[in-house]
Amino acid sequence: MTDQLKPCPFCGAEPLLNEIEPHSHNLMIGGVKFPDHPGSWTIECPACECGMIADTKAAVLTAWNRRASAVPEGHVVVPKEPTKAMCRAGDDDQEYDPKMDDSPSYYTWKAMIAAAPANKEG
Repeated sequence: MTDQLKPCPFCGAEPLLNEIEPHSHNLMIGGVKFPDHPGSWTIECPACECGMIADTKAAVLTAWNRRASAVPEGHVVVPKEPTKAMCRAGDDDQEYDPKMDDSPSYYTWKAMIAAAPANKEG
């Protein structure tokens, strides 16, 4: 297992990995002894103070380094403005004026981008 940590997902700072050794508490709260700590691992961001804790080093590393996919499954990243090659492919290789905004696919593309879920309001 590698101990390599990804940067903080919120601010990009380098996080700190810490082990908290098992220990006993002598603290009483309302006549009840505070439970002993079985040991744990933490990762903390010194810049924005976010962090997490887990029972094992492996668990905290896995949790910290997990990131949501930037592109949901079944989707692809496309430009807001189609390229000439994209318009030509969409126009089925028909001959159109080389200006992109004369391509029928250009307007179809713009309408599709405007209707995409990420661009919908509310």
